[in-house]
Amino acid sequence: VPGTVAVFKVGKRLECLYYKGSDNNLSFSISSVVKNIELEQLAKKYIIPQDQNSFRSEVIEKAKLGLPINTNFRFLKSDKARHTYFDWMYLTATKIRTEDGCPVYYAIMTAPPEDNMFYRQIVEDSLTAAIIMERQTGNILFSNQSFRNIFNLKAQNSLAGTSIKKLLSDRVVSELKRQAFLMNEKVLREENLVTDEGRYLLVKGKRLSWNGIDACLLYMLDQTYLQKRNDSLIKLLDDIPGGIGLYELTAKHINQLYLNKGYFRMLEVTNEELDDYNSLDYERIIHPDDVQMLLQTAKKLHQGQKSLDLTFRILNFKQKYLWVRLIGKVSNLAKDKRVIYCSFVDVDMQMKNQLDLDKEQAVLHLAMKVAKMSSWEFDLQTKTVTQFLNSKLQHGYGTKIEDVPESLIAQGVIDAKSVNTYRGLFKKMKPGQRPLTGDVYSRNASGKGFWWERIVMIPIFDHNGKHIRSIGISLDISEQKALENRYQQQIDIFN
Repeated sequence: VPGTVAVFKVGKRLECLYYKGSDNNLSFSISSVVKNIELEQLAKKYIIPQDQNSFRSEVIEKAKLGLPINTNFRFLKSDKARHTYFDWMYLTATKIRTEDGCPVYYAIMTAPPEDNMFYRQIVEDSLTAAIIMERQTGNILFSNQSFRNIFNLKAQNSLAGTSIKKLLSDRVVSELKRQAFLMNEKVLREENLVTDEGRYLLVKGKRLSWNGIDACLLYMLDQTYLQKRNDSLIKLLDDIPGGIGLYELTAKHINQLYLNKGYFRMLEVTNEELDDYNSLDYERIIHPDDVQMLLQTAKKLHQGQKSLDLTFRILNFKQKYLWVRLIGKVSNLAKDKRVIYCSFVDVDMQMKNQLDLDKEQAVLHLAMKVAKMSSWEFDLQTKTVTQFLNSKLQHGYGTKIEDVPESLIAQGVIDAKSVNTYRGLFKKMKPGQRPLTGDVYSRNASGKGFWWERIVMIPIFDHNGKHIRSIGISLDISEQKALENRYQQQIDIFN
């Protein structure tokens, strides 16, 4: 057998019962060290500080339990000039019997392979905490330095054989044991854990057999910085006025992933009512007249539409409908995953004002229609008339008429005897002047005849007193002019 073969009796002191082999294979004299020495003294005196915890865990604690030992560590040694340095030892040992109540081990000691030392250092120095824990008792079988750092455990203390109940709070112990019992040997399970010190840990683990013991391997990645950064971003989103939402677009469904607090403030939803809220419950919270519009939009999104812009009514928790504008954009996070980023804006006041204005305009339009009146707006700088609906019906032409009054005069819309009056209505005015008024004989909307209209031009000035626009009001006075003509004819006949 290459290396050294030995039989040790492991009690309070380590007693060497048999020893055979070449110390030269290990570059130091094992026989002179381990003939009769206390195990803790052996660890402190001959194992380098970086490996002492591992030695206690993998050798001393396992020996007390009679478990197989299979590990490597670094031995301190001195040369003839008394220069201290270290060599690696790979130790594999198996219990062969019990003597005087103490386990007796058969051991083989060799220089370890380089890759063995390399991987061990990776585990020990890893930033990811690692622990092997007995599932039934919660006893620690192995832990690396990062595990100690995360839970603020003293580096010099051995954790092997120690119950996590002695090291961690009842809450953390309960959570770790719960996670341990949910793990199996095939799947690496992933969960989250918050320590008593406020660290956010991502815990991954699986069940395994550790030297015949039913155990679990847990990896713990400290994500405190990421979590706090995420919390800051969420707080920023929550403080935004209005709603922010994130939805997943699947082949058949739209799933809600996130809604900020601004959305719930907008709908007057309290924290106690959040659990009962579902923004996709169309039949309950969307106004019946708007449901079909949302369903049609959802259908278009599934067919590939990339954006949406909707205004609809949604029921708040005061049982009142609120007008909301929803603007969204579809984004591909991955090949098979699409999400919709949405913003919700409270437009209730604007929509209600607009509806009231529409009603007022409808009433005004009806009144003007009955009174045979119409209105438009004239921009003095661009010489453009913008017609309102009643004016379009009464005069014809489109919404915009350019180069007024000259374009209408050139087209023969204005009768020759009314041209000067018509031009005078569009001249600039000064503050304090009365509105301009004139009777104009012009072509009607059908273009087949003429009619009389009385035009009133009301000036609008800017803050400097400059005349910038005019509101034109037209009254159909054709019947009045016809009566005047008949009266005039009767007067002429009488005279």
